[in-house]
Amino acid sequence: MRKAGVPYFPLYELRHTFATRLSTGGVADHFVTQMLRQGDAGVFKRYRQAKLNMMLEALDRLDRRANNEHQENSGTAKPI
Repeated sequence: MRKAGVPYFPLYELRHTFATRLSTGGVADHFVTQMLRQGDAGVFKRYRQAKLNMMLEALDRLDRRANNEHQENSGTAKPI
């Protein structure tokens, strides 16, 4: 990795990224657990939490955008 100029990171992060992306992409939790060869579904809670956080962040962005559009349409938006 040093020769390739890739900064150090724990390889376990690849597993976490893989599981999180599958989960946020709509793959059912039990399939993700099987793909990870994870016998204990309790460990998968970590990935579900990441999925939940991403969903909450997306809803927050959508809410902010809707509020901004509402302000622009009602004439109460502050000039930039």
